[in-house]
This record gives sequence, structure tokens and C-alpha cells, in this order.
Amino acid sequence: MLNKQVKRLPVVDAEGKLVGVLSRVDVFHAILRECPNWQAFQKQQIAVDNLRFVSDIMRRDTSTVFPDTPVEEVIRLIDCNDIQRVCVVDQEGHFLGLISDKDLLTAFSDRHPGFFNYLVSKMPFAEHAQLREDLSGKTAGEVMNPNIVTVAEDAPINEAIRLMLDKAIKRLPVVDSQGKFKGLVSRDALLRAGFAS
Repeated sequence: MLNKQVKRLPVVDAEGKLVGVLSRVDVFHAILRECPNWQAFQKQQIAVDNLRFVSDIMRRDTSTVFPDTPVEEVIRLIDCNDIQRVCVVDQEGHFLGLISDKDLLTAFSDRHPGFFNYLVSKMPFAEHAQLREDLSGKTAGEVMNPNIVTVAEDAPINEAIRLMLDKAIKRLPVVDSQGKFKGLVSRDALLRAGFAS
């Protein structure tokens, strides 16, 4: 998965017949089932390069915007980065919410429900004139999702795994003890942390 940058792998038997599909979520479930804590995981002789906390694996190059940032700018940021998420922070850097491509499409679909399915199949949405026109004048604060689960930067890695599994989260914002945004943890980062080569 890491070497080929895929999220799912077909599983075949000795004759090459498909017997199932393995996803990243399946790997995380197995980790938590077999190794309920990160220390136990480390004792199983899996190389983790002394990674213990969320801060050790989080991605720090995540785009942030302020609540009054125009949606046009948010669309450009999402379309230009591989995370496809933008975090909204206040002037002091406190985490306020998250904007994903799904949040933008939801904001758009409120006024054009019949067009929603078409847009989903025709991404990238940044090139769609109707979307840009319809969301023009809106701000990041208006389209962000404020009900986002976060994890502390000093939390153990297994806590991040548990949160992402329990809440079905692909990207988990990381905050410090004052609630200031520090970065994001992705499923890919968790896999790399657990199976470092």
C-alpha cells in the first residue's frame, strides 16, 4: 500500500482467485485488536523508529485559512494540495474547523441538489464555473465543518488510530494544549509510522 500508494489491495488465493479486499482501515482494526496499546505494538519487533506520539508522525505543511478567507481561495488551496483539506484557524492559530472538498460540494448542493451527483463525478471542482459562481461571496467560516474531532499533539499514536477508526476519519487535526492547530495525521502517516522500513 505504501510503496504503490494505494488504499486497497485485492487479496487472491494460490490460484489467483479473488478472495477479498484489504483496506487501510482493516490494517488499523487488526493493529488495535491484536495490539491494544502502542507499547505492545513496539514489542512485536515492528520497526517504529522511536515514534511514540502524534507529533512524531503528523504532517505540518497543512494549509490554513482564517474564517473570513474567501471560498475562492479555499478552492484553490484544496485543489493544489494532496491533502484536499484546509484547516480554519483564528488570528492566534486556534483550530476552528475543517473544509474538505465534500464540505464545498455540500454547500453548493444546498442550492443545486440535482447537480450534486454530476459534480462529484466530474472533479476537479476548482475548474467548474457554476460552483465558483455559486460559492462566490462565501467565506471559509460559512462552509467549514466546526464539529471536527481533534487529537492532542502529545497523545500516543494508538489514540489517533482509535479515534480515526471509531469516527471513520481520514484526516485528524492535531492541536496543542491551548487548542492551537499544529498539523494533520492521515491514514497514510499512521501506516508509515507502524511499518517504517
